[in-house]
Amino acid sequence: FAVQSPPQPIVQSAQPVALVLEPAQIDLGGPAPLLANVRLTRQGYQLHYSGTALLQHLLPLAHAFNIVPGALQSLQGNGTADYNVTVQGDWLLPLVNLDQTAPLSDVSGTVGLHNADFQPSYLAEPVHIATATATLSPTELHWNGVATLGTTRFTGSLHTPLPCTAPCVRRFDLTAASVNFGVLAASLQGQDEGMVQDLINRVRSRSQDWPLLDGTARIAHLGLGQIEIANASAELALHDGNLEVRSLDGRTLGGTLHATGAVDLASTPGYDAAVQLRHVSAPELAQLLKERWGPGQIDLACDLTMRGATASDLSSSAKGTLRWNWTGGALPQLTSTPLHRFDRWSGTGKVAKGTVTISRSEVTANNVTAVVTGTIGSDRSLDLKVAPPPPAGTPEQETA
Repeated sequence: FAVQSPPQPIVQSAQPVALVLEPAQIDLGGPAPLLANVRLTRQGYQLHYSGTALLQHLLPLAHAFNIVPGALQSLQGNGTADYNVTVQGDWLLPLVNLDQTAPLSDVSGTVGLHNADFQPSYLAEPVHIATATATLSPTELHWNGVATLGTTRFTGSLHTPLPCTAPCVRRFDLTAASVNFGVLAASLQGQDEGMVQDLINRVRSRSQDWPLLDGTARIAHLGLGQIEIANASAELALHDGNLEVRSLDGRTLGGTLHATGAVDLASTPGYDAAVQLRHVSAPELAQLLKERWGPGQIDLACDLTMRGATASDLSSSAKGTLRWNWTGGALPQLTSTPLHRFDRWSGTGKVAKGTVTISRSEVTANNVTAVVTGTIGSDRSLDLKVAPPPPAGTPEQETA
């Protein structure tokens, strides 16, 4: 007799049956047709698009197939795109636990843009994209590129979570060689330079349209009015139309700057600022303030709150504290006081109703120390009192 092995069971492939269509060529104005590959199974579908197209032809097609993420909805029809995108999904949706915010299809791949314009509703002018690459996944849209707003050119990245449901915070990292705030503000509002209040009004009126933004900006040369800041680095956040400056660092007036603050875009704008200047040039600071000061270096710290829409409103509403230390300095106009030329002048003061009240300060000149109190008016008028320091053990009294 012969021993025979039992028949082996037939192993069926676990690979689902798929219908793969022949690649379709779609002429969208590019140097070569866009290729569309389609794969269909019982469970779902997969479409892959690749090629180069004119945006004026590509965008209507992408909108028709509902494969344009919300973050790309504001793209205009000019420019070109390099497309390498896969769209896939299931035929049937789950009957329970359906997330109404989730997209019906997963989109992944890359889109390269060249000479395109991006015009969201909250900007008066479009952002011109010289070149950029968007990397899409079911959970994130990541931009890298070079763009221009008005005359301000910058490079950087932008991360948007997908789906972008509230609160949806987009994170950015921007770098620019030169930014003039006045010019940038004019581009944001679509009016002439210097209309800061109009810019505030525009941001406030469009606060529901502005995305939640959080990130870093690095600027080699930053112009803030008459102040020039070199190697500026800022941590910023824009939430509900309100701007938070978590930090601003750089070099200015021959020294260094560190500042934090916030802008509350209410009907009457409010400002909070904490500013520290270290080792700045007294002559450069005097020129900025249109004062006549002598030489030396100044360390200055101030904490201010202000409200208003005009310079006079801001000046009259400013409240806060002031601390300074000025070495090797001089106030040439005060010829009969130790402030005419001194080794060190340091003190503290309060700011209110447009006036600086010096509550306590000491000036040292030629190894002689005196106490200086008084006020500095909004018109830069000086009412200072110089007296010898109180004897040791005498209680100090502050001038209100």
